[in-house]
Amino acid sequence: LTDLMVKVGRKTEIELGGIRLFNKMSCNSFELETEYSLVINQSYMGELQFYQSDNVATMYIDTNSGNMDYIHENQENVEHTSIALYTENGIEDFKTSAAAMKGRGNFTWKWDKKSYVLSLIQPENLLSMGSSNKWILLSNAVDESNIRNKLVYDIASNIEFAGPTQCTYVDLYLNGEYNGLYLLVKKIDSVPDELGIDLRQGDFLCKIDMNDRWEKLENPFESSMGRTVEISLPAVVTENEQARIKVLVDEMENILVSNKDFNSEEIIDVDSWVSRYLIDEIFGNIDSDLASSYFYYSDGRYYAGPLWDYDMTLGNYYRNEDPCSFIAKNPNKSSRDFSFYNGALYENDSFYERTVELYKESFLPVLTKMIDEDVYSLTESISAASKMNSIRWEDMYKNFYENGIVTPTTIDDMVSYLDSRVGFLN
Repeated sequence: LTDLMVKVGRKTEIELGGIRLFNKMSCNSFELETEYSLVINQSYMGELQFYQSDNVATMYIDTNSGNMDYIHENQENVEHTSIALYTENGIEDFKTSAAAMKGRGNFTWKWDKKSYVLSLIQPENLLSMGSSNKWILLSNAVDESNIRNKLVYDIASNIEFAGPTQCTYVDLYLNGEYNGLYLLVKKIDSVPDELGIDLRQGDFLCKIDMNDRWEKLENPFESSMGRTVEISLPAVVTENEQARIKVLVDEMENILVSNKDFNSEEIIDVDSWVSRYLIDEIFGNIDSDLASSYFYYSDGRYYAGPLWDYDMTLGNYYRNEDPCSFIAKNPNKSSRDFSFYNGALYENDSFYERTVELYKESFLPVLTKMIDEDVYSLTESISAASKMNSIRWEDMYKNFYENGIVTPTTIDDMVSYLDSRVGFLN
């Protein structure tokens, strides 16, 4: 606490742990995570503790209004902001006074800890993750461990899965107030080049989503199989363009369900669909092929991805709590909607053979290391930051657990779940 300096308002007397505080006084006489009585103008205010994060970057965002009221009023409300981003070593990485911010999320938007979209004037290479003009601050709201999304992105990066897989932890401060630990990652539709999407050639990016989210989606249509599909790219779609994309998607769906012996390589990039299916199945992703599930059309074929949002995985929800059952290819993951891409592909002989091959060759070695080392090392590396986050959002987590929104899981629980999952899939 040597570098932490005191600032005291005029006509204010403050005592901390019996020590009188003065302007520009160092806090080096205090210790971390120790309770000190706080007395202001001779009135006891309670106990104060100091906490310090470690090993993560820090982002400061200040809105023009000085608060988050307008942004939190509606997730489509946009406000101008200034941003200052520092590496985990305290070195300035990026700074601007001309950015914009809005909320994001469907199921997660109602939680107190919210996710956000940052829009920059031009593409910027934040924290050496590559350039983009749109970035997501992912809250991981229902995952108190803060590691589920990071584990998925790490395994995707390991197998070179296409799309934004690099992400970095940041401590987020909004208008000077600590708001918790976040993951900073590129917005999926802001980097078509990384996916090989050429919009001039008629390529497109789509997302499968829940039927009851129709009103919130941009450029949605209903596929021949009754699925709700949103066109994410192009961002602006004419009626003719939407009709063309619907015809292509309908053709793809009809082929998927027509015959288990079709040559899957002719219409899909098999490895991308196998890899996405395996990632979803291994981690027990209840949204797989159901909600926020992306695929894209490029060079005459369909590719699975990019990946998105894995905070409700690894047994922290009642629909994925059994590690010894199929989850991603189960068509009845939800009582409201159905999924069939994974199940139909799994019945395809060539797809299944490639699934077994990639699982053995690419996934098992990574998973073994993840179970033995990576889960624990990642947890240790963010332990100080994650502890601060748990304190900041203590009431929210208590509400989650008491109302059964998610199941509390320890790191050992997650490792045991993943180990059982691998045993079942083997």
